[in-house]
Order: sequence, then C-alpha cells, then structure tokens
Amino acid sequence: MKLGFYVNGLPVTVDTPPLRSLLSILREDLGLTGTKEGCGEGECGACAVHLEGELVKSCMVPAFQLSGRSVVTIEGISAQGPTGLQDAFLQEGAVQCGFCTPGFVMASEYLLRNDPAPNEEAIRKGLAGNLCRCTGYGSLLRGVQRAVAEGYTPRNFPPLSGEPFPEDSEMSRKSLEEEGIFLPRTLEEALKILETHGEDVLSVAGGTDILPDMVKGVRKTPRKVMNLRGLAELEKLEYQEESGALEIGAGVTFARIREHSLGARHLPALREMAAGVGAVAIQNMATLGGNLMTASAAGDAAPLLLALEGEAVFVSSRGERVVPMEDLYRGYRKTARQPSELLLKVRIPSRVFGSSQKFFKVGTRKALTISRLSLGCSVIEKAPGIFSRVRIGIGSVTPCPMLLPRASELLENRHLSMEYVKEAAALLARDVVPRKDTAYRQEMIRNLICRFFAELLEKRVVQS
Repeated sequence: MKLGFYVNGLPVTVDTPPLRSLLSILREDLGLTGTKEGCGEGECGACAVHLEGELVKSCMVPAFQLSGRSVVTIEGISAQGPTGLQDAFLQEGAVQCGFCTPGFVMASEYLLRNDPAPNEEAIRKGLAGNLCRCTGYGSLLRGVQRAVAEGYTPRNFPPLSGEPFPEDSEMSRKSLEEEGIFLPRTLEEALKILETHGEDVLSVAGGTDILPDMVKGVRKTPRKVMNLRGLAELEKLEYQEESGALEIGAGVTFARIREHSLGARHLPALREMAAGVGAVAIQNMATLGGNLMTASAAGDAAPLLLALEGEAVFVSSRGERVVPMEDLYRGYRKTARQPSELLLKVRIPSRVFGSSQKFFKVGTRKALTISRLSLGCSVIEKAPGIFSRVRIGIGSVTPCPMLLPRASELLENRHLSMEYVKEAAALLARDVVPRKDTAYRQEMIRNLICRFFAELLEKRVVQS
C-alpha cells in the first residue's frame, strides 16, 4: 500500500503493508527512533506521538488510517533544541535510562497544550498512560510542575510544507480493495461493502484492539479490513429533539464523550465511565462502537448503558433497526448485529437525564486497567427514600454484560432502609455466579450496590 502523510510538517510517502503500525513506519522506514517500542500493546506509552494534534500510541495506529494526516514525533517537538519541559525533566532527575522519556515528554506536551496550569491531579491523569521503571513517578511529576512554574509554553507544531496530498483516486482504491483494504468515504459506501463481503470484512474505527491483538497472537491477520474512521454519520454526538435522546455515534471517541457538555450536566456517570477507559491516549482513539461491538465481558460502556436504558441503532442498506441494550448481547463475544449491518449510534433517553446514577469499576489499578467487575447504576427518586426505574448493569463477571434481573423487583417503589438494601444486595449478588473468584466478586457486587444506595440515602438525610 502506497500512502502519503506528514511527519513533523514534512510530506512523506511510504510503501507498506496496510496493517503495519505507525510505530514501525516511523522507526524502520523513516529513521525516527526517538519514538520507542516498549510493549507493542498500547500499555507503556513509550511510542506516544501526536496525530492530528491528539496524543495517541503509535503501536496501535494501522497504516491504512494515515493517508493525508499529520504526525508529530519527539524529533518534531525538539527540532529547535531541547524544550523548557525537557530541561525541567533533567533538572528534576526525571531521566535515567531515557527509554520512556520521549513518551512522557509527548504526554506532558499534550497535557500542557490543553491545560497550561494543571494541578497535581491533572498531571497524574495526563501521565497515567505512561510507564517508567527507573526514576519513580515523583521526579516526572515534579518535572512537569517545574516547567509550569517557569512559564513553559509548548512550541507550535511544525507547519505543513509542500502540496496537499491528493485524495485516493478511484483506481488506487480499486487496487486496494483487491488487496482486501476498503476505504469508504461515506456510510452508504460502507454499507454496500458490507452487503457484498459481510462477515469476511473487519470494520475498524479506533483500532485500539486490532494491532495489539495481532502482536499477542490472539487475532489472526484479517484478510479484509474496512476503515470507518472519518465517516461523518458515525461521529455525531448530539441531543435529538425528535428521538428525545442523546445520540452518540458509534465512531465517537471516549475523549469526546468525556468532554461533552450534556454529559457533564445530566449524565455524570457517562462522563465518569469515559474518563476511566484506559488513559488519555486510549480515550483519544477508542470509540464507543468498538467498545460495544467487540462484545468483551469487560467492556466499560455496556453496563452503564444498560442502566441508562440505552438503545443500539444498527443500519444496513435496508434501513435502521433499534435493539434495546439488554438484547444486544447473545452470548460470549456474540451480538445481535447482522452481517450486513453496522452499529450506527447509541441512544440514551432524556427520561434518565438527572437520574441518580453511578459507574463503578474495580480493577488492579486506577488507569489502564481491565475491570474485574464493573457496575452501572441508575434510579429515579419518586419520594424520600423511594425509587423507581431501578436498573443495575453488570460486567466482567458474566459471559456478557447484563442487567441484574431482580433489581427492580427488590428495590423499586418501597421505602428503603440500609438494613433492607443490604439484604436485597446480598440476594442480587447471589444471582450472579462468576466463573472465577466467585465469593470475592459476589461480595464486591453486594458492597457496591450498598455503597450506591448508602450515598443516596445519606444525601437525603443531609438535605432534610
């Protein structure tokens, strides 16, 4: 596959397999070895670069998604010599072996472009997707704080030079399709491709799973791949008066969900969930549709969307089809999607806006963790201590995400005391039988349900 894109402002053209990573292209084809390969699975952050101004992990970016786009590496950041941020890292002893340093610099640059005066918590979140095995994180934290205190301002990105790359011609796209690479420009084109090729083609938007899975050997190289990134119909995020719902396109990233104003006002649990998907560089790439349609039991979005009465909207050449979230999964790694369909969007109805809601994620660490248990909760308070529309979605402890079926029966339309909540939570926890760590996970389910209602009842006491 021959493609052209920009690196540090300069046009480059490479001939490369379409599923080769941006990381490999930078290091092996272009000699830009400042970008390091650590894990190759999107965990360590050593390969961080800026793609179209967004922090991403280059080991996760496939070549076929690069055409015409702009990449900035550590060499571009420091083209005019060490930056004030790099000097601050040196002054604070934040560099020892140096292997992880380029990734930390790229993450810190991205943070400071978006927040020139971050507090300690914001710095920790901004660097959470990067790992260091030498210095300890205190010196890295102090390095960013020193740069801020000294008034450091990130330099402008190198300007793009040369003529813009032309769009792929019809002939070149036909040639790629013969190799099994499909680059639709519109949703209509994508649906025609699915109509023809069905399950033989793998649809990719964010792509945070595909290359790491190939590296780990859990996924064979797909014979046919279709790029969904950039399809406008999949990237809408807006409230629709007609449907009375917040509609989130399947191609919307978790970073956009995290920052959306409607979520901040009316759906705080949605924002909280999005902010916990990996770390910043993952949130900039990963999409809602990918998170749902991989059908992983540990996917973050499904348990909360179950609680928020979400609906999945599929589309094919024959039109749209609506599937309630509780009917989306048909078993382990199986969904209700038909071969000729794409997930178009997810709807969250306005009747849950402002509900009491919470998302819990239990893992081995705070950032970049795969959940051992996730819980989405939503209730509407009818009267003091009395709730309706009690919905509790659960993930990571069953073959696929599911609603706790007896939550409404046990907890709706009755005056709740904490004594009763504890009894009901114990019953609900016993309805779930995890394959591993059964007693521990059942106890966590019980504890989190109790915690959710304890906070609600305590808030009611304080208000009264």
